[in-house]
Amino acid sequence: MTMVDLAVIVSAQLTLLLAIVALKVYVRETDVLSGRYLHNDSDYSPALSEHFARADATIIERSPQPRAAAFPPARPARSSAHQETSPLPTAETRSGHAGPSQSFRATATLPAGVRIYAIGDIHGRADLLRIMLEKIGIDRQQRPVERPILLFIGDYVDRGPSSREVIDILLKCRDAGESIFLKGNHETFITRFLKEPAVLSDWRQCGGLETLLSYGLKPSFSPDEGERAKLSEELAAAMSIDQLAFLNSLPLSFQCGDFLFVHAGIRPGIPLADQVEEDLLWIREDFLGSEAAFGVFVVHGHTPVREPEMRSNRINIDTGAFATGRLTCAVIEGAAITTLSTAPAGRTDSAPVQS
Repeated sequence: MTMVDLAVIVSAQLTLLLAIVALKVYVRETDVLSGRYLHNDSDYSPALSEHFARADATIIERSPQPRAAAFPPARPARSSAHQETSPLPTAETRSGHAGPSQSFRATATLPAGVRIYAIGDIHGRADLLRIMLEKIGIDRQQRPVERPILLFIGDYVDRGPSSREVIDILLKCRDAGESIFLKGNHETFITRFLKEPAVLSDWRQCGGLETLLSYGLKPSFSPDEGERAKLSEELAAAMSIDQLAFLNSLPLSFQCGDFLFVHAGIRPGIPLADQVEEDLLWIREDFLGSEAAFGVFVVHGHTPVREPEMRSNRINIDTGAFATGRLTCAVIEGAAITTLSTAPAGRTDSAPVQS
């Protein structure tokens, strides 16, 4: 056995070990497979399950051909410009947990002629992203619309094996048509690490080593200070100018019609104009357990759930793609929300799911 063969074997074993460790950390922290949000029983609120909307379902039918209409520019939510709208009525859903075999109707609406494909947390699963983009392409062919918008909810990197490839695919999406890419909490680790190598101590706990491996770097399992600095320099050299510019340009939120898209959620009781970045990227319990009317209907990810979760004031589209193999896309047109989903084993249906 040559030294080259030995190096390849060691590298493969290290990659597998890191993936197993990251998966255990991921499942422990989010408890995605048991459907619970927190790893600490004292913090977990069983009352969350009582907050689901209880109205009867509205069956979603195929939308008519879009009509020409003036469309006011969709806008990011910014503190200097946004005025909070009046509270919205509750959404209607067949049941609290909305699975991929269900459709929903929110009382929030998008402007006429607009359809938004909102894709949940990807976490380095380029394979699932390709499947989802293919499904979206089929849906657009079957149901043409005047203005289709691809929207990605954040967390493109870490945990999965192909973070670099995911970013490259997203750059192609940006060049191919109208797309919105929101910042997730995991994107903040990369840009911070390039400036502060010590961040790797925290980032490695969230799947950061897998991202470094995807760029061809060879981190040890527990890098010391010197290695962290070297890895930071190597990552900066490995990333293209386009990739760096992409990560530094991600907005925190996007509003279109009565829908607000954001990675983690918003702080209840705080006007949209005054929301802070930490909450938009990291919030969980205070947002997830709230029945408050936010003034907008929130589409978010960040907290993995078994299947798309519909509430009266929000929908969660993070179905834990890294751990489950299920990447979800919410297809929103008017007040109708349907879902596209990859299957747990990587298989997928060929058409949008209907009730």
